[in-house]
Amino acid sequence: AHPFLDITLFRHPRFASANLSIMATQFILTITVFRAIYFQNVLDYTPFATGVLSCLSGIPLLFMAPLGGFLSDRFGSKIPITLGFLLLIGSFVAFGLFSTPPPLFLLAITSVFGTGLALIFTPSYSAGMSSVPPHKVGTGAGIIATFRSLAATAGVAILGASLGAIQDTRFLKTPDLPPMGHEQLISIANGTLNIAKTKGSSTEQSFLAAALREARIDAFSQVHLGLAFFLLIALIAFLLLTHRTPKYSPHYPPSEGWD
Repeated sequence: AHPFLDITLFRHPRFASANLSIMATQFILTITVFRAIYFQNVLDYTPFATGVLSCLSGIPLLFMAPLGGFLSDRFGSKIPITLGFLLLIGSFVAFGLFSTPPPLFLLAITSVFGTGLALIFTPSYSAGMSSVPPHKVGTGAGIIATFRSLAATAGVAILGASLGAIQDTRFLKTPDLPPMGHEQLISIANGTLNIAKTKGSSTEQSFLAAALREARIDAFSQVHLGLAFFLLIALIAFLLLTHRTPKYSPHYPPSEGWD
């Protein structure tokens, strides 16, 4: 039998742990979509400045990805992957506690984020593919790609919904909101109604703008702290999987096997 999705490969702890680390990292990576919006709407960066910041924060990937591979070959995949998770956790905690950082601090946090990604992805792919028998390499690569794409899709949906829900709740709980209908306030919170187009006075509009900004900051902070906790759980699960004894004995076709 040649199943399209050979789940027996997950019996090998290295393959399972590699998929876990890749999926968890890809899931949290989708936060970059919402960071770009946050940098412009809350931190008042121009689209150009946001793009430059994103490019600069990606520079560590060029240097740390080969280093991650070197560390994996020299000491095994567990050390660079664990270090990568710790760096990601640190960057998310920093974003959660300091949600309106100055430019240099913001660049430092995003650079740590990029470094953590590189230290996880390269060793994870190496560990995952090295645990797959030769005649299952294509299947193993396809499984990793499938679950990584699934994590990316889920990340955009779940993180977007979480940010929106926290922001709306925080905004509606703002004390002394102007007397407006609930639907109108929700429209302001989710961005479908521009505050400048409301019928309130300039003072009320300024108050609404400040309240909306605080709600966005609060949502950004809570989601980042939540993702830091998620990464901690993923790291613990990864370490537990790597300590498991392999119970997977691949079946080789009569004409195939290890040389």
